[in-house]
Amino acid sequence: MTAHEIAHAIEDEARAFSRARFTDQASYLEAKDAHCRRMINLSMSIARELGTPPRLSLGTGRRQFGEVRFDVQLRTRSRVRLGTGPRSPSPLRRSGCA
Repeated sequence: MTAHEIAHAIEDEARAFSRARFTDQASYLEAKDAHCRRMINLSMSIARELGTPPRLSLGTGRRQFGEVRFDVQLRTRSRVRLGTGPRSPSPLRRSGCA
């Protein structure tokens, strides 16, 4: 299966489980266990398809993958404001309209 097909299978599985109605707790627990097993298998197969190393996480800290050592750091995006610095006057001021 391609990654695209696996993503659709995950969506279909989630929709099917949310639509299911159960008569008692035992049937719910069995269905939940089967659903979780299918979701775990699908997530492992999509990670394999995308080429994500299995034990590489997105948590911060020091990591090692094979012989390569690296740091995973949390970065925040800074908001870029266009035209708000002393070096970039507004286009209206440049043209003499303001």
